[in-house]
Amino acid sequence: MDYLIGKVIKIQNEEIILENNNQGFKFIFINLKNEKIIVGENIKLYVVDFETEFQKYSYGFLDEKLRDAFNDLVQIRTVGPKTAVNILEKFELDVWMQIIEKQDFEKILSIRGIGTFTAKNILFELNKKYFNYEFNNKQLDVYNALEKMGYKKKEIFSVIKLIDPKLSLDELLKNSLKKLSQLNYEQL
Repeated sequence: MDYLIGKVIKIQNEEIILENNNQGFKFIFINLKNEKIIVGENIKLYVVDFETEFQKYSYGFLDEKLRDAFNDLVQIRTVGPKTAVNILEKFELDVWMQIIEKQDFEKILSIRGIGTFTAKNILFELNKKYFNYEFNNKQLDVYNALEKMGYKKKEIFSVIKLIDPKLSLDELLKNSLKKLSQLNYEQL
């Protein structure tokens, strides 16, 4: 189900019940913009179904773009619904897209419940999805090597994107180091 239009029957805590064709549908209601919803009015909820091994949940959103962002986040192996909501509560959608595009690792780490591994996964998966950029194995090896050398993740991502991915591993590393030193010199 993509969306449901129905009459609001009940709103309690984070749950909302809509009636459509004499059937009641219960959703975990994600109202990030704190829009006023009145019992008895008709609304359109955009839906995401999320299933664990024990239970199935349906999430409802008033905004289609927020629903899509939530859905993209919960598709990432290490991101669950609570973490996705934390992210979308902390950042406006356009700001979130900028964070992904700029590979702002530190901002993602500032979100409650997100560690290094999950932050890397989010950046990798969403950058690939939204900006159609995917690192090959050599680029990932260079990324890991530069990270161990103490370079900032955001700088590493931005530099690796600029270098021809078809180069040998040694050339990729050498060119990345050269660009990183230029970047650091320009910041002085």
